[in-house]
Amino acid sequence: MQAGREWEPGELDVLVAETLGWVFSERHETWSHNAIYKGELPKFSTTWEGMGVLVEEARKQGINIDILTREHGYAAVWGKRWADNVVSKSAPHAVSIGFLKARGIEVTA
Repeated sequence: MQAGREWEPGELDVLVAETLGWVFSERHETWSHNAIYKGELPKFSTTWEGMGVLVEEARKQGINIDILTREHGYAAVWGKRWADNVVSKSAPHAVSIGFLKARGIEVTA
């Protein structure tokens, strides 16, 4: 996958999962993390439930993401600079993009 381009939701979820260290088993058609069965991939970038999983996993990696409401969407803020933020129409999308940027992966919001 290429960074620095716009992503389809499913592709973005796979990139987030791989960045979190999750692994897909083609043999069992499931995702796992640290050899623990996870099952189906959470929809990190499109659902509040998936976003919650991402926020918790990011926190375990030392990345704290705040979600702020804005007039036309949501802002995800991480890091120590105000420049460390991304705005999107959807909170799960903003958090997914913010997490990847916090990990140094350039993606388009």
